[in-house]
Amino acid sequence: IKDRKVFQWGGLSDQFDGYEKKHGITLDLLKFFKDIDYPICFSTKSVWWLKDKRYTDLFKGQDNWNCKFSIITLDKEKAKLIEKGCPSPQDRIEAIKIYSDLNNGGATLRLRPFIIGISTPSYLDLIELSSKAGATALSTEFFCVEQRSALLKSYMPLFNKLCGFDLFAFYKKYSVSSGYMRLNRNVKRPFIINMQNKCKELNMRFYVSDAHFKEQCNNGSCCGLDSNWNYSR
Repeated sequence: IKDRKVFQWGGLSDQFDGYEKKHGITLDLLKFFKDIDYPICFSTKSVWWLKDKRYTDLFKGQDNWNCKFSIITLDKEKAKLIEKGCPSPQDRIEAIKIYSDLNNGGATLRLRPFIIGISTPSYLDLIELSSKAGATALSTEFFCVEQRSALLKSYMPLFNKLCGFDLFAFYKKYSVSSGYMRLNRNVKRPFIINMQNKCKELNMRFYVSDAHFKEQCNNGSCCGLDSNWNYSR
């Protein structure tokens, strides 16, 4: 706090969720953080707050507030089945546009988790549309499978249907670990290369939060913050 390191807000829960809409706790905190001009990096799937003047007035001109918008696919129907209750990918791209017009803190496309078979058919178009909407950076990380999770196993038939193949078997075959399964570098490499090349083409900064390919980040922030931000190194 004394060093004014960037505060990461929204990684494990959404600060603009339905509870916020009802109780307004984030709104109260935002007033405080704006008053002390504290740097924040937000992460969200919500859009309603960008249509509420109480929130947009606080974000207006706040150039040390960056916002990451999480989108895993452009496919509206697939997103609806996986991200239940969330706005459509198209609504979130529109949110990037609204946010980008509020300040110079920057909007980041948070393409995480990247799921082969679900993200892959549309991911390059998603990056391009996000860039056109005003996103200045991309942050990505590949989906991991916790094979001991009964809850995840119960969702696997849905994932298999949407992917078009047995996702669990795919991870068993191409992961170098057991239990918590991460795909190996060789499987990820072509997608990382494609994303990085697309970002270069669009003049977007590229970041990887994955266990592999962090060395491809534009700078030391896997969250998509530029090198001039005071993030924790």
